[in-house]
This record gives sequence, C-alpha cells and structure tokens, in this order.
Amino acid sequence: MPRRKQLRRFEPRFGVGASLVAEEAKALGREVEDHEAAASAEIDAWLAERHALCRRCWDELQLLLGSMPEHKLRIIHSLLFRDFYHILELYLCHVRTKHPELSAQSPPPAASKKPTASEFSEWLFDPLTPKGDPYGSRNV
Repeated sequence: MPRRKQLRRFEPRFGVGASLVAEEAKALGREVEDHEAAASAEIDAWLAERHALCRRCWDELQLLLGSMPEHKLRIIHSLLFRDFYHILELYLCHVRTKHPELSAQSPPPAASKKPTASEFSEWLFDPLTPKGDPYGSRNV
C-alpha cells in the first residue's frame, strides 16, 4: 500500500539544523523501505535511468556555466556545493541511524595531485588563479 504523502521541506537559505536533517532522514528511511521490495533488475533500471538524467543535467550545467561571468559562476558554485553538502549530510544521517555497526574512519589527508575528470573536486572547473598563487587574489 502506498504511503500517504507528507510535506517535506528543506530551506537552506535559513540554515539546516541537525534536527531537520534527522527528520528528513526518517523520511528517506521510509523511502528506502518502500524500495526494498523491488527486484534487483528494477533497482538497476532505476539506477541507470537516474544516472543518465544526472549526467545529462551535469553536462548541460557545465556548458551553461562555462559562459558565465566569474562572479556569478562563483555564486552558483557556492550554492551548488551548499546543496551537495546538505544532501550528503542527509544520507550520512540515514546510514548512521540505520547501520550503527558501520563506522567510517576519518578520510586520509587529501593528496596534492590534480583530480582527474572522474574524481570529485571542490571545483566544477579548474579555479581561475594566477600561477604561483594557489589561493588567487580573490576571497573564497
């Protein structure tokens, strides 16, 4: 039987506290439970479809951002990574709650190598910094 739809609201402009993330994680948990009844093939199909949708949107966003003025580009980067952070915190909260036996050690210190295209980077594009000045003349 499908669950009753509930209003879920994240409003990052005004801050997202731990209690809000915990409540949203409960809703995510209910969604995970709903999906547990699905067959592996169906889950694989959802994954492939959603991955393709994300890839298409990501590629289009990169094209659009490539022609933006730097100031507006940095604003979009800032908001985008704020939203990524909130989503990651949500999933961390869900996994920690549902699987307390799992523990993650602190990630190793970041290597100073330049990430490849398939690795995560804090930048959508290479930062526009002058050579020799790793932080650039702009405030981050």
